[in-house]
Amino acid sequence: MRSFDLGRTFGSIVLGTTSLFLLDRSGRRELFESVGRHLSTGGRFFVSVHASLLGPGASSTRIVPLRDERGSVALVSDYVREDGLTRDVSILHLSRSAGGELETHHFTSVVNPIPLAELDEELSGAGFRRVETIVASESTADVGALLLCGYTT
Repeated sequence: MRSFDLGRTFGSIVLGTTSLFLLDRSGRRELFESVGRHLSTGGRFFVSVHASLLGPGASSTRIVPLRDERGSVALVSDYVREDGLTRDVSILHLSRSAGGELETHHFTSVVNPIPLAELDEELSGAGFRRVETIVASESTADVGALLLCGYTT
């Protein structure tokens, strides 16, 4: 996920927030170097960034309706550890089987949230600069806006 060679360049490369949050600073540096090698001249590197409103020691739980034919929902719980450097994320996914039976799936992960200013700094160190910011979804009471940021070399 960090170091790759696809044998060609691309006009656009898109990565979601989680692709970055699962890596530490060293892993992100390696990833950005790989992206830079694969980005065509004048191309754009897009990253979705979730601007969290939670500070160290804070938590939130929210219900997220999913857009599927079964009326599925996800119960999402976030907890920012006291050091502010990592976040525990748990998701309980509830849906109905084709036969109407309740199905549950539980996912847990520890992620490394990156404030936008820090991401800009890391990408700048890798030779990128932010040239575009699109607000993909507005902030809610406990969840910051989802941004799509475009970078170029």
